[in-house]
Amino acid sequence: RQMCIRDRISIINSLILVVILTGFVITIITRIVRNDVSKVIDLETNNKSVDEVCWKSIRNEVFQPPKQKNLLSAATGTGVQLISLILILFLIGCSGVYYHAEGSVRTAGIILYSCTTIICGYTSLRLYTSMGGKRVKQNFITSLLLFPLFFVTVWLTLNNFAYVAHSTAALPIGTIVFIFFIWALISIPLNGLGAYLALKSQNENNVLSQQKLQRPIPEIVWWKKAVFFSVLNGFVSFCSIYLAVSYTHLR
Repeated sequence: RQMCIRDRISIINSLILVVILTGFVITIITRIVRNDVSKVIDLETNNKSVDEVCWKSIRNEVFQPPKQKNLLSAATGTGVQLISLILILFLIGCSGVYYHAEGSVRTAGIILYSCTTIICGYTSLRLYTSMGGKRVKQNFITSLLLFPLFFVTVWLTLNNFAYVAHSTAALPIGTIVFIFFIWALISIPLNGLGAYLALKSQNENNVLSQQKLQRPIPEIVWWKKAVFFSVLNGFVSFCSIYLAVSYTHLR
């Protein structure tokens, strides 16, 4: 019992440290960018010229909406929803609720995922409309089905393999239908509510003026591409989590 409490305190301490450091970095970057944006807006309002350097030299390009803004906004809303889901599950787990019943983590995950779809609907449609998107219904359907379709495809494949192998881990058809009804009766209305709130709070004013003709972007070397940095960030995060878990179990 003392070991369990000690592990919880260690994990909470690490989480608080990461949140504080991340908050400091985000606050500093936000203040710098906000000051630069406000200066540029004042200069454009007064029709004054300014020597543009760094990111301000391409400010008319970076604020242009992407070609697949529907998919981007849906993926962003899904990501915000999953992050909120993980944080809520983690906070509930710190209270020791998961130790009382078997399968409580999966049950809580299904229910909380259905309840947090309001976050996905709001974030997705708010970002979509801010980029000039007009197909609201298409964005609503994309944000609602983007993650469930991928997850259900992988999960049904694994569940079929477990069913063929006569494994006890395979879920029966009745449980699958029950989970589907939970998702349909909770997720769809909450996603629609989030989309409705996003429509009510949308802002049609753009941050900066946009240039109609985009300038050509030169090719970059392989070690500066997003794929390399994604693999590197994932590897560093995996090593950190692996060392923390290994240290916890060795104690």
